[in-house]
Amino acid sequence: MSSKKLGWKILLSGASLAAMGALSPAFAQNNTAPARNDQNSDEIIVTATGRAAALQDVPVAVTAIGAGQVENSGAHDLRDLTQLAPSFEMGTGQSNSSGTIARVRGIGTGSDNPGFDGAVGICIDGVYRARAGAALSDPPELERVDTLRGPQGTLFGRNTSSGAINVVT
Repeated sequence: MSSKKLGWKILLSGASLAAMGALSPAFAQNNTAPARNDQNSDEIIVTATGRAAALQDVPVAVTAIGAGQVENSGAHDLRDLTQLAPSFEMGTGQSNSSGTIARVRGIGTGSDNPGFDGAVGICIDGVYRARAGAALSDPPELERVDTLRGPQGTLFGRNTSSGAINVVT
């Protein structure tokens, strides 16, 4: 192939790329969606992904329990919330009553040995509680309890292989 033909091919390729770039739509346009009306008080806001978002818009399997639901159920600690959140279970271990085990979707720590870290991370106001029993003390006034099902290591860090419990006061 002669260098003259190669030069024309390169020139035409560059011209066609420039034309495609000039004719493509702008992807960074402003979104002109109408402003939402904040009069809908039934909308549930969760912070499961680190940002406040509507429960329907969050791409995580989450159950949000509001303060009203906690009050109506008469729950005193996280063990009582198991009746409100499907696939969340919290109970005591086999050997003693102080070994509290949390499970999401049936997966939790296989032992109540205090040396083992749990598979369910419990955060109270963004602070990770290393032991599930530490979350059982009298809870303050609750705003919301989010039960996140499935691995949450990206957002909540270690020990969240089966899920996370996010308590917001």
